[in-house]
Amino acid sequence: IKVLIITGKQSYSTVKKVIKTIKNHEIVVIKAPISVSAFLTQSQTLGILRNINEYFDIVLLPGFTRWDSAELEKKLSTRIRKGPEFASDLLDLFTNLNVIKLSTTIPFNRLFRASGEASYEKVAKEKYDRAHNRRGKHTFYLGNSRSRDRKSTRLNSSHTDISRMP
Repeated sequence: IKVLIITGKQSYSTVKKVIKTIKNHEIVVIKAPISVSAFLTQSQTLGILRNINEYFDIVLLPGFTRWDSAELEKKLSTRIRKGPEFASDLLDLFTNLNVIKLSTTIPFNRLFRASGEASYEKVAKEKYDRAHNRRGKHTFYLGNSRSRDRKSTRLNSSHTDISRMP
């Protein structure tokens, strides 16, 4: 995938260092005429992109930009999406570029975190269901895990001699 990254002066060198390690994509970095990437405007981005004579599969904007790139994307017929808020997350972005659908409004690192939380919930539910379906005559539950009742279940160990259990 051919990618253009637009960034500010302060983060330019960091972005360049991070992308040196990425070999499976063709990446070009452009330094916008601003110090802080978050202050990149839609008109500045339009000016930068109009001066480029190359085709890119996707243009990545700084994650801290405050505007929706959908309008500009439509105007230029080019995918323009939010990259991560921090340059250090670029490696995760390129590792998961084919897995996560990038947004015109939400920075990559927030999408990535949300996808991880959703994956965790799915795995936890699958493990619970598997354990629940495998229960046998020696399986017991303390309370009803499906219940919304948060009362704690107390186990009085003085009435149970564990050494005599099968």
